[in-house]
Order: sequence, then C-alpha cells, then structure tokens
Amino acid sequence: MLHTQQVKVLIVMGVAGSGKTTLARALVDGSILGLAEFLDADSFHSQSNIDKMSQGLPLTDQDRLPWLKSISTKMISISTISTNVQWIILACSCLKRLYRDTLCHAVHPIESRIVYLECRQDIIVQRIQARQGHFVGLNLVQSQFDALEAPSPTSEPGTIVLDGSKPVDVLCQDLKRLFAGIQV
Repeated sequence: MLHTQQVKVLIVMGVAGSGKTTLARALVDGSILGLAEFLDADSFHSQSNIDKMSQGLPLTDQDRLPWLKSISTKMISISTISTNVQWIILACSCLKRLYRDTLCHAVHPIESRIVYLECRQDIIVQRIQARQGHFVGLNLVQSQFDALEAPSPTSEPGTIVLDGSKPVDVLCQDLKRLFAGIQV
C-alpha cells in the first residue's frame, strides 16, 4: 500500500554553512512538524564528489544529477514504506532551481515545500571557519554564492525564506508559527 499522500517533504536549503542541517535536525528532534524522518543530502554524495569538494573544486550539474537521483530514491522509499512518518525533512543545498525541481518532481505527488535559509556571505565564512571535519571548506564559499539561484515565494510558490543568521530555536518557532497558519 502506498502512503505517498500522507507524507510531505520539507527541503531546508541554502549555501554551505547556512545552518540547514542544524535546522532540519532540530525540526525532527523536536517533533516541530510532527513525526518526521531526517535526511542529510551530504550523506548521499559519492566518494568522488566528496574528494572533489575536499580539493576545493565545485561540483558540476553532471556531478550532482546522480546525487539528486539517490536522494529522490530514498525519499520515495520512505514515503512508500513508512506508515507513521508525516514529514521527510531534507537538508540539501539545492543551490539551483533545476536541483529543487528535480527533487520535487521526482517525489510527486508528494507535497513538497522549500525553506530557504538566506544568509550573508560574511556570516557563512565565520561559520565555515569555526566548523570541523566537513569536506566543504572556505575555498568553496564563493562558488556556492555564484551558483545560488535564490528562490522566492514569487518565483517558487510555497517557498519560505528565513533569516539564516537567527538562532536555530528561533527558526524552529518561526516555522512552527508559519505552518500553523498555512495549509500544509
């Protein structure tokens, strides 16, 4: 039995260091939107993609397409197997509209929403300097901003734009209020 109509997808997106993984985990751990499963898009990268980024080389669209397919396959699997999960919350850069469209179309008819964590470049630089053990370093910050096709509620209806410089607990409460006031 398919459960795709019961599950919704929330993609928390932004450049590296914007806080997407932290926010997505907090939403799941705090059951902010109900029972949810967390997916970190970074865990779906091939070793060659990780090696490339570790060397400071940005990924191409061709590098990303198999990665997006793997993520889509996992989301479809969760939606068809899990009977209790209400949300799949994915932390994913989704820098280009093509990537967002690819993920959202792949899981159709599952309802999907985008939360874009908008953040200034100087804040991103500080965050990446402070973090340890991640394959995306300072040498990729500029390429992340160069590749970014920032979504807006006008260009991509249903998109929620949040200030990524806010503390994660404030962002969670903002989303809780937003989702309480809109049809999800």
